[in-house]
Amino acid sequence: MLAQLILVVIVALVIIFLAWRKGYRVLACLVCLVMVGSLGWMTNAFALPRPMTPPSTPVTMPAAASITALPRPSQPISTIPRKTAIAEVPVMPPSSAPDNLATSGTAIAQTATLTVTPVQPALPLPLDNSWHLVWDDEFEGTTLDASKWSDAYPSGGNGEAQVYVPDALNMANGILRINAEQRRVSGYSYTSGIIHSHGKWAQQGGYFEIRAKLPEGKGFFPAFWLLPSSGAALPEVDIFEALGHLPHTVYMTNHWQNSHGARASASRWYPEAGDFTQDFHTFALKWQPHLMTWYIDGVEQFHSTQGIPAEPMYLIANLAIGGDWPGYPDASTPFPSSFDIDYIRVYQQALH
Repeated sequence: MLAQLILVVIVALVIIFLAWRKGYRVLACLVCLVMVGSLGWMTNAFALPRPMTPPSTPVTMPAAASITALPRPSQPISTIPRKTAIAEVPVMPPSSAPDNLATSGTAIAQTATLTVTPVQPALPLPLDNSWHLVWDDEFEGTTLDASKWSDAYPSGGNGEAQVYVPDALNMANGILRINAEQRRVSGYSYTSGIIHSHGKWAQQGGYFEIRAKLPEGKGFFPAFWLLPSSGAALPEVDIFEALGHLPHTVYMTNHWQNSHGARASASRWYPEAGDFTQDFHTFALKWQPHLMTWYIDGVEQFHSTQGIPAEPMYLIANLAIGGDWPGYPDASTPFPSSFDIDYIRVYQQALH
């Protein structure tokens, strides 16, 4: 229908145009009037039907079904057992609630909990699923955790030239930095730092791991080691010791008192193609009842069945300067320098 209408319009326009050019203006006007009338007729003929007029009487809708309220729990909300949570959101009593906080829902507010699942670090490579983390310090924050560590320790042993001072310890970005400086304090030429868990935490057996970057320079002597919680000097377990002028080498040693009362040792030094002062590495000890095994970056380096300790031992991490073994700083030793610790973690094997 629409195509026919368009065709009629086109033919009429052509006739009007030709008549007008030839001077037959009256004929052109008549054709124009005929075309307008035809368009009106054709529009009415082809128009879509109009919708029916709605009825004058309203349509009666069926009554809505009544809504039945859900039964209220017979047990008060505050007494419903809650999921065990690591931490709960403290709830203010109604008297202390802010003005814009409705207190009519007190029962619900008092049961609100925040469940926090701590992210456990992945188990070290030498351990299977029978081991679990029992103690750690990730050194987050800005101050040393006094519930885990002390920073005071006698200075000057083994001919060392440093005094341990609290301000040698700095924490930032998840790293504990033990700084070594050339400054004279309490009669010593150098200052440095130490952390130990004596009187705060000790364990017999387990897996002890540190991730650290060591300082380079003549006279530096960083170490991570264990001593008896009884305060005795032996046994002593050196998870690692290093000499600053040998950046490719670490030492792993067990010291104990033999049956004759003399000091005995089992030790191994580890030369590495890399450089322990350029990046972080892990140093670890797996202490079992009849075997001690040392690891570097998760790879076994040394084991011993001699002089296995049979008592709880505490942790020590320190940066000594000078002494009988490492020697003393010289003009090439860079100051300040630091022993950087990312974390210290201790695992224990589940009893079968």
